[in-house]
Amino acid sequence: MKKLITVITAALLLTAGGCSAGKEEEKTTQIPNPFIDAETITEAKDIAGFDITVPEEIEGYDGKLIQAVKENMIQVIYGDTEHNIYVRKAKGNDDISGDYNVYNDVTETKVNGHTVTVKKADGLVHVASWTDGDYSYCLQSNMGFAETLVETIIAQVQ
Repeated sequence: MKKLITVITAALLLTAGGCSAGKEEEKTTQIPNPFIDAETITEAKDIAGFDITVPEEIEGYDGKLIQAVKENMIQVIYGDTEHNIYVRKAKGNDDISGDYNVYNDVTETKVNGHTVTVKKADGLVHVASWTDGDYSYCLQSNMGFAETLVETIIAQVQ
């Protein structure tokens, strides 16, 4: 049995590496973007399998992009590539911010009966996250946003 495993392993290695012998090739693997653009919240709901309620607009953040991940998440991005706020909702109770930076200024506050974890740097909020038992939610921004927006936005998100 050991000989058979060794022969199969050797054959796989030769097949994988042998085809490019003598060639200088750089291969990169990219993870496909799981987000699907949606024209409306209803379309995003059909993709994700659940609904979300978000503000129609956020003052100071022009434009809105709606996206969903099949049977998993809905995100609405307000603003542009430089100045934005992401509002996300996903099934479960995991951190869905995608921001794994360490913040020295982390607090908890109550908003609409939810305990919201707020992560700040230089006086600006970068992540505000909470759960309701069935879903995880977050507000996220790489550039940061005013803390006064946290309660205003969360009050409109379901």
